[in-house]
Amino acid sequence: RPEAAPTRSEAVLLQQAFDVMTSNARKEFGGEDPCVMAKEAAMQCQPHELLRCIEPEFYVLDVVMTELVKQVKVGCAERGSILEQCRMRILNMFATTSLGLQQISYHWSKEKNEKERVQQTVRPVNLENDELRKRIAAMDLEMRQYKAATQQLEHALGALQLGEKKARDNDFKGRTAREEKMLDELREAEDIKVVLQSKINILEQQVRYQAAQEQVLQLQIDELQARVRKDAERLEQMGENVARAKVRLAWMRAI
Repeated sequence: RPEAAPTRSEAVLLQQAFDVMTSNARKEFGGEDPCVMAKEAAMQCQPHELLRCIEPEFYVLDVVMTELVKQVKVGCAERGSILEQCRMRILNMFATTSLGLQQISYHWSKEKNEKERVQQTVRPVNLENDELRKRIAAMDLEMRQYKAATQQLEHALGALQLGEKKARDNDFKGRTAREEKMLDELREAEDIKVVLQSKINILEQQVRYQAAQEQVLQLQIDELQARVRKDAERLEQMGENVARAKVRLAWMRAI
């Protein structure tokens, strides 16, 4: 015997069941509308929260559409078949979108963590580079001071040598106490000059070493900055993918 056609009362009961399930879904979210919460989650780029909000809605729609398919098939099997295909199509699209959002969220979080890690790596290198520059500036200042002191000693040494030459030219036989003192000062000045020149050589070597170290750090900084730019481009691409996913979800909600 053919199955009896669905009556108006069955449609009313289905509407009541739909209202009850929708109300229960709201209660799970503290009385808030899951669709509104899903929209807010999408605007804040929170795919996991978005899926949590729309899954109960899709469950209710699936239950109601399944019952509608049964009722429509009684009157017209073809209409019921088309409606069932639409229901399955929507469910498949939701499953695909859900998977895509999960993958996008995973890769976005991964890229974000990688960017933070690179920034944390660059920060101490920049600090070390700044410290090296300060040390190089301090050593350069000290080297200039040593050079100025050396020049002063060279002038004094030149004056002493000139005095000694004049003393030799005058063929002084005996050396006075003043001449002996001048010779002692001359020898002391030569010793100080040797010590200062040695310090200057050491400082110049240190400056060259620090400069080479700064070049190495600058290369590392350039490499890390290139990685940061690359990660930023990938994050921008991920943002575009999320935006496209939002558009697809909005289109599905409109359906």
